[in-house]
Amino acid sequence: MDSNRVTVRYARAFIDLAYEKGILKESTHDIRLLYTALNEYSGFADFVLNPGFGSKEKLINVKKLFAAEFNKLTIKFLEMIFENNRENYLKDICRNCIDMARAKEGIIPASLYTARALKPGIIEEIRKRFENSLKTTIEMESEEKPELIGGFVFTIDGQQYDASIASQLSKIKKQLQIK
Repeated sequence: MDSNRVTVRYARAFIDLAYEKGILKESTHDIRLLYTALNEYSGFADFVLNPGFGSKEKLINVKKLFAAEFNKLTIKFLEMIFENNRENYLKDICRNCIDMARAKEGIIPASLYTARALKPGIIEEIRKRFENSLKTTIEMESEEKPELIGGFVFTIDGQQYDASIASQLSKIKKQLQIK
């Protein structure tokens, strides 16, 4: 079966049920924690993906780590994933859950990359202005990228606005090479 179909089915089932039960925010928070653990703690991801451990053993250890923090629906969901030997898809299932929860809540993801760190107040002001103009909620992440030299790159809802010095220099370089 196509891995994308598997991950979308599991994610849709979880998000729809969490929404119906009125615990979408809590459930999505759980999934975000799990997704972060899978992405940022290689030992955890290696354990979950290791074929040398059985699904039951993996589930027992995952429950030890998260049962106290996660709601019952999330734990049941993880049980289903491990019992059906779908743990290899867990990271993608989590990513799809997060995306689907955003869509259900009308939240648009955005990224702001700047050459230097901005004060949190400025980042918050940018987020609020876009929320007001788009009439929606924006979930914005920001990151410092010195390679931009100056300026910023802003991505929202699949559109990118590149006002970086590095981009401007690249355009000038291409124009000079053509002539």
